[in-house]
Amino acid sequence: MMNIQSFGKALAGAVLMAAAALHTGPAAAQAHGDTLDPPGEKIRITYLLFSGRPNPTVTVAPGRVYEVVAKELAGARATGTALKSGDEPSVLGYNGILLEQISADGRISRHVVKGSRLRIESESDSRAVTTTSSAAKGLEAALLSIGQSHGALDPGLLAFIAKSAQP
Repeated sequence: MMNIQSFGKALAGAVLMAAAALHTGPAAAQAHGDTLDPPGEKIRITYLLFSGRPNPTVTVAPGRVYEVVAKELAGARATGTALKSGDEPSVLGYNGILLEQISADGRISRHVVKGSRLRIESESDSRAVTTTSSAAKGLEAALLSIGQSHGALDPGLLAFIAKSAQP
């Protein structure tokens, strides 16, 4: 049975936690992989780094950052040269950045960018097309910058990604 003093301490702790959540807002939780995505149009950016634990994720709603990502993605898609079919080998560590462009009606288009390669996944079947372009490198750099500015990627993770990207 909980006494008044214990109840007061528990209530105070709950209020402090709620206040902290309001202060940090949903962007902080999204940057660390929690799922607080409201319905509607958005781009979810997942940094594919880990196996066995959640990957850092940032969700971008329509606005300036959203428009930059959409423009960079469109440029990479438009300038890409298709590569012969064949999946990229999975490796431990950095496997690129997953972009999920979610429309207002819930449709999702998926792309994975790593270096100059952009994998475009089909919504209608399980096929994927991989292209290569210098615009994909620019897209990846922009996404890494967004991850850093939103607190999803710290300097250690960025150094790990840079090291993984080298041949």
